[in-house]
Amino acid sequence: DSAKLPRRERARKYEEMLASVGLARQMNQLARYLSGGERQLLSLLIAQLRPSPVLLLDEPLAALDPTNEQLCMELIAGLNRAGRTVIHVTHDHELAFSIGSRVIELERGYLKSDASNPKYSNDGEGVSL
Repeated sequence: DSAKLPRRERARKYEEMLASVGLARQMNQLARYLSGGERQLLSLLIAQLRPSPVLLLDEPLAALDPTNEQLCMELIAGLNRAGRTVIHVTHDHELAFSIGSRVIELERGYLKSDASNPKYSNDGEGVSL
């Protein structure tokens, strides 16, 4: 838990996290001055710091350039590997079936399908990627 770290260590950790997605220069900038993609990356970094076991992401890749889309996908996959349940809402069918271990499809508010993705295996301790 980073909140328990001494202030300097916490600042160093945050700077490392920002640098990992190319945002180190923006460390002292207010979020409202970041681009949409940079704000999305920042949001996912903040999610890494929160202890919540479930993450609800509504179209997290919408309107991102290819570089930020890839970085966001890596952050989301990392959150999932760390044991978080990620509910990723998307209109992109191909994306849903390429990354989801379980895909629930709704149409006009009704359940259309609920399928496990055979690409992923269940090892008894949750879904492994």
